Amino acid sequence: MILLLELFMGGGGRLLDIGTLSVRMYFFMAATGLSLLYLIIRQHISLDILVLLAVFTLLHGMAFVVAYANNVPMERVLLDFKPLSFFYIILFFSYKIRRIEDVLWVVDLIRIAALLLAVIYLIVFVLLNLRLINFALFWHATYASEEFFFRGQMAFLYKGFVYLVIGFFFLFRGKHWQYKAFAVLLALATFLTFTRGFIVAWGVTYIIYLALFGKNKILILIFSLIIPILVLLAWQYTDSLLGDKMYSDGVRFLQVYQVLDMITPYSVILGHGLGVGIGIRDLHMEVAYLEIFHKQGIIGLAFWGGIFLVITWKFAQAVQKGNLELALPFFLAVVFMYVESVTNPFLLSPLGMGLVLLAWVCLSVLSLKTFQETLYPLDHSRELSQA
Repeated sequence: MILLLELFMGGGGRLLDIGTLSVRMYFFMAATGLSLLYLIIRQHISLDILVLLAVFTLLHGMAFVVAYANNVPMERVLLDFKPLSFFYIILFFSYKIRRIEDVLWVVDLIRIAALLLAVIYLIVFVLLNLRLINFALFWHATYASEEFFFRGQMAFLYKGFVYLVIGFFFLFRGKHWQYKAFAVLLALATFLTFTRGFIVAWGVTYIIYLALFGKNKILILIFSLIIPILVLLAWQYTDSLLGDKMYSDGVRFLQVYQVLDMITPYSVILGHGLGVGIGIRDLHMEVAYLEIFHKQGIIGLAFWGGIFLVITWKFAQAVQKGNLELALPFFLAVVFMYVESVTNPFLLSPLGMGLVLLAWVCLSVLSLKTFQETLYPLDHSRELSQA
């Protein structure tokens, strides 16, 4: 429970450090150690987890070899691999989440974490704008962590706020007023971060949801036209409110040009190896897929694309078993994370990677059989009282 709450609320994991490592890394090492001990004792591992970990290890082993061939210092390679090593947490997830009760427990934690983040942010947002919090002191207390990005003196983005949107997907289909109120609260908090990437990825994900599950085709068409307009307006509003974002957009385009400039026939397939940056970015890039291609080539992109396809297949299997209500939020959360990674490196960090791996395991459980449990018990209790 503590590990998941830290993952959902701890942002990039650098808020709390003990020595040279973050609290998240200590949790990861403990969880992975326990998982390996369990594996040795029970000698059991799901086939899909075994294959996934084997492919991941092989792929990154190749990236180590390519980096060595390109004379990349080993300390840079290890520094680059450090956040990626969180991938092995899926072994712990696969042992911990095996029943429908475990899946519902994960859902509850996501909802609690998202709502806590929203309430805390909205309180701080109001206090900042009422000048009841000294902005200079707040900035100095938080900026060094590299977890906070400020929008003038009126708002800020904390890396963990990505779970505001994730939490929304676990609430928005509820019919009871409490679910609707919580979903609106998360939407309000998300909008007040004035983060264009969240708003765009959110809009794209919702259009995909309507296209797949919307019943009224005319309504789908209207929403498909309205949402891009609202996204564009929000984009222009944040520019006018917080300043021109041309520089940050230009940096991303420059990264594309510099990656293309370094392409070789071999790097297209295998990449340049871990630890290899570009002129404007020494190690990591804003666009996750650009970094994957630069360091691991088409093979790397195929790996992460394959993960999405398998998760989609698991979701389809869960829907066939009659578990649409339970499975849909996990699928939409993964879609959002993949779309958001077009402009931000969430997929290559424990923050986004952990969610994707968690969805893999939860959807595996939901694809096994039909479950009678629900994500919205208040809706069902109301229906029973009206019957």
